[in-house]
Amino acid sequence: MPQQPIAVLKFGSSVLRAATDYPAAVAEIQWHRERGNSVVAVVSALGDDTDNLLARANEVAATHDEALLAELLACGEHQSSILMTLALQQAGQVAHRMDARSAGLLTRGTPMNARPHSLAAPAIHAKLASGTVVIPGFTGIDASGRTTLLGRGGSDMTALFVAQRLRARRCRLIKDVDGIFSSDPAVTAGLPPRFRQICWADAERIGGRLVQARAVRFAAERGYAFEVAALGSAGGTLVCAGPNRLYRSAAIRKVAVG
Repeated sequence: MPQQPIAVLKFGSSVLRAATDYPAAVAEIQWHRERGNSVVAVVSALGDDTDNLLARANEVAATHDEALLAELLACGEHQSSILMTLALQQAGQVAHRMDARSAGLLTRGTPMNARPHSLAAPAIHAKLASGTVVIPGFTGIDASGRTTLLGRGGSDMTALFVAQRLRARRCRLIKDVDGIFSSDPAVTAGLPPRFRQICWADAERIGGRLVQARAVRFAAERGYAFEVAALGSAGGTLVCAGPNRLYRSAAIRKVAVG
């Protein structure tokens, strides 16, 4: 039986601020599943967990073994992916957690700034046949089996790499704002114009603080379109070859996912 189209949904730390936020993420996943998609959920650490782990490392040591620090910081994503899987199971959904090792997410480079180069796509497809797959973002493993990290904001890279390798029909990076704006809405008076569609180069230039620049370049090099949107959004921004298009209204539309 042919597998359903795949949607890769990335849930960032800005939308997973506390354990009470997982039910809304579960509802988002269910919304996509009800529309005929298999779902891979890529999950960031909760809130400030990564910064807090780094602060603890700085408290005990002035300099760090990069391999050990990468292993420590990855704990945030591992914890979050387990919590997401438990939340999905609590809601009656079949869910499988796959860490970087079981997903075959291999990397090259330094422990703190690695790049993904391989994925065990057949293993992920096998799990998707029976339920949602949850993968921790930001993390990988190198040829020696050490934990590696994909740089600051690396969960965006995880989601786009997994989506491109799985040939996912949709990759949506879920943020705390509904797409890419012409300027940062957090520091702009009023609501700035929002893009319905934006080319990769401008997304990297304008949305650099919102989406990891390396991840945008990865998508551009492979001609892979993806979305940036808020939780429960009916719109968001499509990042693609272009041309750039703005929404006529600055209003942000939401859909009920519960």
